Amino acid sequence: MSEVWWGDFVRAVHLLAPESADVTGIKELLCLPVSGPAPGSPRRAGEESATAAATCPAPIVIPPAAQAEGPEPAPVPARDAKHSLAAPEAAPSQGYVARLRTTYRDLGDQPPPWHDAVWLQQPGYEPPSPSLPHEPLLAHRTARDILQAALSRPERCGDIDLPALIDRICANRPVGVLPRRPVPTTRFGVRLLLDRGEAMAPFRRDQADLVAAVRALTGRTTAVTWFFAGSPDPARELRCPPGTRVLVVSGFDVLPHTFCDRRAWRRLVGRWRERDVSPVALLPFPEDRVPGWLSELMPTLSWDRTTTAAAVRGVVGAGAR
Repeated sequence: MSEVWWGDFVRAVHLLAPESADVTGIKELLCLPVSGPAPGSPRRAGEESATAAATCPAPIVIPPAAQAEGPEPAPVPARDAKHSLAAPEAAPSQGYVARLRTTYRDLGDQPPPWHDAVWLQQPGYEPPSPSLPHEPLLAHRTARDILQAALSRPERCGDIDLPALIDRICANRPVGVLPRRPVPTTRFGVRLLLDRGEAMAPFRRDQADLVAAVRALTGRTTAVTWFFAGSPDPARELRCPPGTRVLVVSGFDVLPHTFCDRRAWRRLVGRWRERDVSPVALLPFPEDRVPGWLSELMPTLSWDRTTTAAAVRGVVGAGAR
């Protein structure tokens, strides 16, 4: 038998201070062998002396509420009769281990005996308030329309543009290709560039919701996610296919003492413009706090519940022109 199990047995006997008949019950609870040497043998006598030495009275542990000054609080009845503890009249006649064995064997699927702890229901105890549900920065009813307007770019693949066709014919110009109306599309691909720096740490859950919403809108294979901290790595070349829309989610240098390399952003956006890649910045700040250099570099959107799809179309369309 392992010495650790015997150590647990001796510790339990010392703390519980049971009667002599309950020592066998402690062995059963610890899955120790009950049978031992014959009575009267030297080994059995040594064990009995060790058990008698270990069964010294142990200090009584008083709950925190009972240690306070004042009268002893009245016992609080259990909320359900079938969940109540052992009857008071049965406690003196049974040993502690016997009551413990009965409690754990007979409860079945019922709550444990500490279900109605007295010191948790004392005056002044306040249960912890439940955590508030997470509300994303974009309202549920408008999030899809806002993302559709921010991620799509106009492509002349819709119906024939009759006014443009008539103007061309009236001007006696040849019609090589039929002019068509622009239609917003995301078929060229979408890239998400997420800032995981310290300034954006409070918006981690919002970023996760944003990624899930974009993938639900464009498809898992269309949206690709990149990560950076503060500023893009100059050694890392973020290449995109022509026509890709890049949504940059960052705080840039709106907050003080935030690292943001403006030259790195200008170089990166310049390479994107050469490949017909259009970036859009999404900031968790109001429009009046957006720095001027960023507004000149790319269209900026406010990541807030007051943002509307019409406002996004106006900003993105003005940036495309």
